[in-house]
Amino acid sequence: MTAAAREIFDQAIALETSGDLQKALAAYLRASEMLPHDTEISYRAASVLLRTGQLEEAQSRLRRIIFAEPTHLNARSSLANCQLLLNDLDLAEGNFREVLDQVPDHKNALYGLASVLLKRGRATSAEPVAKQLLEHMPDSPVALSLFADIQEKTGKGTQAVANYRKVLKTAPNHVPALLGLSQALLKTKRYDDVIAFTVRAAEQSPDEAAAFDMLSQALEARGDYQDALEAGQEALRLAPDNPGQLTRLSVLTRKLGDYPKALAYALQAHDADPTNRAPLNALGSALAALKYPNEARSVLTGTTELDQKVRKLAEELSAPVETEAAQDVTSGFESQQEAAPVGIGLNDAVRPSRGAASSKMLSTDNLGTLKSVPDSAPKPAAAAEAKPAFGSGRDDPLPNVLGLTRRDVS
Repeated sequence: MTAAAREIFDQAIALETSGDLQKALAAYLRASEMLPHDTEISYRAASVLLRTGQLEEAQSRLRRIIFAEPTHLNARSSLANCQLLLNDLDLAEGNFREVLDQVPDHKNALYGLASVLLKRGRATSAEPVAKQLLEHMPDSPVALSLFADIQEKTGKGTQAVANYRKVLKTAPNHVPALLGLSQALLKTKRYDDVIAFTVRAAEQSPDEAAAFDMLSQALEARGDYQDALEAGQEALRLAPDNPGQLTRLSVLTRKLGDYPKALAYALQAHDADPTNRAPLNALGSALAALKYPNEARSVLTGTTELDQKVRKLAEELSAPVETEAAQDVTSGFESQQEAAPVGIGLNDAVRPSRGAASSKMLSTDNLGTLKSVPDSAPKPAAAAEAKPAFGSGRDDPLPNVLGLTRRDVS
């Protein structure tokens, strides 16, 4: 490596270590232009591209590295991470397995393979892989959260809850554990706890649709329909055209007496998933509420194919819906952090996620000694106390789910 390239490369490493990924990437790319065949520089650049969500560019560079140096296992593992994030699950699984064939204890590949198997609905197969990873990283919140996710999917809910809580003792704001625990508690109807944990998750990761989705479900179950609607709209803004969320919004707006919007949401849900009965049930219920019993009956008892006359009626009755959810509302969960890609790999410094996300980063260089995810934000008091907050009928103004103050607390 030439002296000039070494100087730029060292500057890039320092910038990456300090967290300034954009400047680090620019420096790596400059050094790579000077030494285009240096795989170390190219790999560093690809890793930053991956961490900043530039997946196609990262994938292209990683493929060139592997072509030039087929034994570069970290590059192959990182390529598999890209493929997982791009939902190329067959390619991702193949590359993770190829790495593990050569290095059975490769931590990033173990984590990635377990993640792929879990995403493919093969949680039973993922469990021994995650357990092997945990043997090498027993104190890692990332590894333990993944293992708990798998336990929750394999019917070991009690053990999963215990492991999520174990993570949160050492990393109180670890978003995957907060979301996993919320999902488990939602099944056991621990709605106040779900609200507390999902609010905490949304404060840490404001782009996490799953946090607002579960928050909406818990609020709805408690009967706090207006707050549930607001949280659901935010979830839909973050993950548009989600048929389940659209259906829930149809149900909520119907319960709140806004039947035209209930129809509009139900139609959108049906268009997003035409084979699903749930949107049609919501549509039929809204038509019944609007006193169209015959049309409602035809929808509720018919097939998943919507009659065009009924559709035309529903479109005429429905008001336009702003699916980007309350653009005049300022979110109380705005983040100071730079957005990062939905994460998979350990040595690529990206965390696992259940939805579109901005994420906290793990260090690329300290995988073997990683003990916890950096969590600098203090634990919110409301979340720590886990007490009822929204729509509880108190006389003093209450914060709503997006951090505003309710004026109409009744």
